[in-house]
Amino acid sequence: MKQIVEKEKCTGCGVCAAVCPKEAITMKMDKSGFYYPVIDNDVCIECGKCQRSCHCCIKRTKDNVYDKNKYYAVAAKTDKDLMSVSSGGVFFKIAEQFIVNGNIVYGAMQEGVGEVTHVRADSIESVKKLRRSKYLQSKTTDIWKQVQQDLETGKKVLFSGVGCQIAALYAFLGKDYPNLYTCEVICHGVPSYSVFEQYLKETKEGLGKEVREICFRDKRLGWKNNQISMKTDGGKDIVCASGIHPFHKGYLKGYYSRECCANCQYANLERNADIVLADFWKYAGEKLGAYKKKGISLVCCRTDKADELLRKIENQVMQEEVGEEEAIKSCRHLTHTPKQRKRKLFFELYEKSGFFIAQWLCEKPRAVQKLFLHIVENQVYRRAIQKKLARKQIGVSMKIQSKYRKRLEDFVKKYK
Repeated sequence: MKQIVEKEKCTGCGVCAAVCPKEAITMKMDKSGFYYPVIDNDVCIECGKCQRSCHCCIKRTKDNVYDKNKYYAVAAKTDKDLMSVSSGGVFFKIAEQFIVNGNIVYGAMQEGVGEVTHVRADSIESVKKLRRSKYLQSKTTDIWKQVQQDLETGKKVLFSGVGCQIAALYAFLGKDYPNLYTCEVICHGVPSYSVFEQYLKETKEGLGKEVREICFRDKRLGWKNNQISMKTDGGKDIVCASGIHPFHKGYLKGYYSRECCANCQYANLERNADIVLADFWKYAGEKLGAYKKKGISLVCCRTDKADELLRKIENQVMQEEVGEEEAIKSCRHLTHTPKQRKRKLFFELYEKSGFFIAQWLCEKPRAVQKLFLHIVENQVYRRAIQKKLARKQIGVSMKIQSKYRKRLEDFVKKYK
């Protein structure tokens, strides 16, 4: 078999590799930094199981969904819960209940700085590692069989992932299970692993220090004052507003998102998961008014299982039912795919100049791009410009920390 699905449609879930009876498929990173299946045709027996299990090849619709989705604004009641998560804390409270009752949770865990993997959690401590947003694609190839084994033994399983990962799970299983509960996290697309690694490398060269930790959604200045914080060697804290953070800014513009994300088939109201979670940025109600600075989740219930999950945490959260129109206005990606502005241009520039210069040049006129590409052919000039752009984020970080120093210090004292 030469190809399972067109490359521009592949989401990199790894189900094809998991179901192959001859282990003829491996997931390998391409030059742009995304994982795709590679088939060993000397081993492949052309059985077609990979295509029959591919969610991109076979459209499956979820059974027993409501005629009309139900939408809620929800937030965990305690500051301790809210400050340890990225939004309103709904996933963690649901997952916590699963664990307390002896069940299993699967979700994305960030290992170190640049590695995100789906893992199995069977304790409160392991579930805590699944909290917070990770703006990298989690690796799932090795998790599908484990989920199936837990389901077959009768254990209740909560599986959390983005839309394509939920679809991949159902495609792998071939059916729904009464003891399977799925939770989708609304997605803005996934960025390139290799571009992120290059960003870290150039940051290290520019600062003379290596990034040891990164938090993609730091809430110390409030939920809506979205920022990214990084710790370097020696414990230095670099805090940068998400909208101007070098890597995140390009990610939001789709410079280095996975190609399939621009045509995501799951960016609509008919989603595959039982329950769907997002940030409720434009919440306009009064009941949860006190949580507008701490985090409010938008919750979409698609099935009876979703209502069951919410009922189990009703004493630990504040919630208010809202209309569909308000929900859609608050979360663009409920109904729209993420845009990929200048993606082709970025990778052309990136190949010749590295991360910081390519990201900066994407916003410049073509004449400036040509001039700088000529300049950075000289390695000395190239590294000097990269270092200057890398150090710029330190300058921005220092201004933020100086302006909000007392608020940051108060946060550390309160939630240490």
